[in-house]
Amino acid sequence: MRSPFYFIVEPLDGKTYDNTRKFGDVDFVISTSQEDHTVTQRHAVVVATPSGYDGPIKDGDIVIVHHNVFRKYYDMKGREKDSFSLLRPGTYFLDDMQLYAYKQDGKWNSIGQYNFLRPVEKVHEGFQFDTDKYIQQVGEMVIPSKHMSDIGIVESTRVGFKQDSEYEFRIDDEILYRVADNRIVINYDI
Repeated sequence: MRSPFYFIVEPLDGKTYDNTRKFGDVDFVISTSQEDHTVTQRHAVVVATPSGYDGPIKDGDIVIVHHNVFRKYYDMKGREKDSFSLLRPGTYFLDDMQLYAYKQDGKWNSIGQYNFLRPVEKVHEGFQFDTDKYIQQVGEMVIPSKHMSDIGIVESTRVGFKQDSEYEFRIDDEILYRVADNRIVINYDI
């Protein structure tokens, strides 16, 4: 089975929600709401690439997808509905605009204009009343887009980005921000 235009994917490990975290030897459920977009599964396995696709993603690769790909929702009358991307139970279709990164040979690679940044933790000296854990609008490049790599913004480069342009993802048990090329405004390393 192969689509002429869409990627066919399945959620990683068959789970449409990533709502458990391990603390010591105990698995905790951190959210029970299917409307909570922060815990929807964002990892998928590519079952089939589109027929005419000649890009780098191959069948069997793990990809990072949009948070709504697997999410159920409630319509205006309160009825539970499946994702718009559902092809059949356990299998989903998506276009290339819903893909942000892919993993090959143990390495994550960016797709298109998207970068993944590690938030930079604040360093507190002395007593300061501050509830923010991270420096606002600053990140360290982890997965650069091709464009950013071409202009010298590579892995571990510290950059600044526009307000409210980051979207939080959990990749390899680490919080990373997805930020588009045109939202990165400062290279702090030059």
